[in-house]
Amino acid sequence: MKLTHLFCLLLICISCNRSKQPQTTISPNYESITKDTCVYYPIKDNKIAVDLKKPQQASIFDYFKHIELIPLETSNDVLIGKIGKFIEHQNRYYILDVPPGGQFIVYAFDATGKFIFKIDKRGKGPGEYTDLSDIIFNPFTGNIDLLNPWGFILSYDLSGNHVKTSTRVTNAELLVVHRLIALSEKMYVFLSERRQPFQVIYYDMEENKILHQEYEKNPVLQKYSHDPFYEYHGQWYFYDSFDNETYELGPNSLVKAYSWDFGKFTYDAKKMVFPNEDPKIVLHQFPYLMSVQGQNNRYVMAQIRLPDEERYANLIYDKSTQDCKYIGNFTESVEFRPLLVTNEYVLCRCYHGELDKYVNEEMLDETNRQKLEALMKVRGELNPVIIKYYFK
Repeated sequence: MKLTHLFCLLLICISCNRSKQPQTTISPNYESITKDTCVYYPIKDNKIAVDLKKPQQASIFDYFKHIELIPLETSNDVLIGKIGKFIEHQNRYYILDVPPGGQFIVYAFDATGKFIFKIDKRGKGPGEYTDLSDIIFNPFTGNIDLLNPWGFILSYDLSGNHVKTSTRVTNAELLVVHRLIALSEKMYVFLSERRQPFQVIYYDMEENKILHQEYEKNPVLQKYSHDPFYEYHGQWYFYDSFDNETYELGPNSLVKAYSWDFGKFTYDAKKMVFPNEDPKIVLHQFPYLMSVQGQNNRYVMAQIRLPDEERYANLIYDKSTQDCKYIGNFTESVEFRPLLVTNEYVLCRCYHGELDKYVNEEMLDETNRQKLEALMKVRGELNPVIIKYYFK
């Protein structure tokens, strides 16, 4: 009997290993987000169909079993004005605070929301910066990289100490950079949201030169930007608000990964004309705008903006059933913005004053209900709250 049980267990392990997506080889510092599951589902035909005429009913708890609130510690010296970027690494949360409202400071918090340190090096001296537009964890150096939009990358270790500042990457050909991704120790991809004919720039940091540029965008639409990158299984993806295609960041250029099919509502922004640059007029020419994307082994999660209805809606594509739900409102009547999707959980963040838009008491266990009650009693200014949704 024991031998039979051992044989069955061996078969299950072999099956799981065969079901895994092949690993992408990158830095040894990289931590796989798929370590907690063995089943991988692809996107069928690399296409996701959405019917905007048929909103579907769904509960948050159709997907998640538990919700945790993580209030970020607040003090006179730790007060976030506006979140410009939010990243997670090794159970730490890093928040880039930006104007208006913020001051170009990076705050680091532990898994419970307790403040650890901040990077506040504004100035023009060594290791200092005038302003910041992005923050990433660099898996090839193990450092936190901060991007100055005028062309410098400032690297800090995980204790907040300055390590080095790169040579300047901007020049007459590349005027300004707003986002960055490290593809290797020397290859970076920059996103330039404005004042550039091409938005995506592949850059060799050793040679200090542009290797490739692509993704031309109508100048009228360049001012409408968001964080366009997400990572899944060691692969970086790029998407744009006005594009139905999602791309992989290939080693030398963008590669089409999958597309969104909205039927008769699908549009091609490259063919559109904008005689008037008034934001209300421009945006209302679009039936939908892509706002957020992310995926794990089973789901592709996205949020779209519906300009005519002045609201957001969620798209959740189940790769195991090849079905995409268009969710106008969850049955809990709460908002859901999946900023980071892993196989174990989804992370959202909200400002303290908006917390009741995202959760209510009925959604939480006793521990988190007490957290919510304590937060709602505070009338003063508190730092944002991270909301962690654990998958079933």
